[in-house]
Amino acid sequence: MKKVRIALFAFFVMLNIMSVHVEAEEARYEVTDTIAAVLSSDGVLTLSGTGELPNYMIAPQAPWYMKKESIKKIVIGEGITRIGDNVFSECACSEVKL
Repeated sequence: MKKVRIALFAFFVMLNIMSVHVEAEEARYEVTDTIAAVLSSDGVLTLSGTGELPNYMIAPQAPWYMKKESIKKIVIGEGITRIGDNVFSECACSEVKL
């Protein structure tokens, strides 16, 4: 039994030593033909391009909905002329920059 404990302890020590920290990658979205969005690893959702953001009937239709908890700040480029319905519904960001 003591050998099993030692073996398990050694296994977990080696696992800890070999673990690698993986940085979150940014996510890219094509919102329309003329508007793109990037969600950076630090939680900034940046929308760029020209035209109107579409209306969404419900929040889950927004391309970044599955990462809504990660969004801390929203930056909307000056080429964006309108923000559609439910575009940022359920996002709990603390800052918006127009």
